[in-house]
Amino acid sequence: MNSLRKGMIGESFAKIDLIKRGLYPHKVEIDDDGVDFIVEDKEKNRMFTLQVKLSNQYDSIDSVVFDVKKSRADWVALVHEIKQPNGLTSPVIMYVKNKRHNKRWQINMRIGNKSTNKQIKLIHHWKDYINPRF
Repeated sequence: MNSLRKGMIGESFAKIDLIKRGLYPHKVEIDDDGVDFIVEDKEKNRMFTLQVKLSNQYDSIDSVVFDVKKSRADWVALVHEIKQPNGLTSPVIMYVKNKRHNKRWQINMRIGNKSTNKQIKLIHHWKDYINPRF
């Protein structure tokens, strides 16, 4: 799948999720700083920027790798599609506060069960990132 199609799919899933949360995503016309949306929170009377990343690349059996390159966005929406037994896919949208503006960083999200294995400290569980406090 080419990067333009991946970007459009990821942005569509993130936009639907933001609208369900009562937020108003506005498309940015020029995307040269890693910002895909300006999101308006009318309830709190504030705005923030959001970059969307879609990845279906697995690092191990149940860990998805997200690679973020020099984004100026306040938040990064990490989108992954989980294949269901019936052949359909379901999106999972996770939100991470961008603490590394203008630097490259990676995060691994465990999509399966939580593990007590101490060797995988750098792998985060996806459920910890689905209800952010914007």
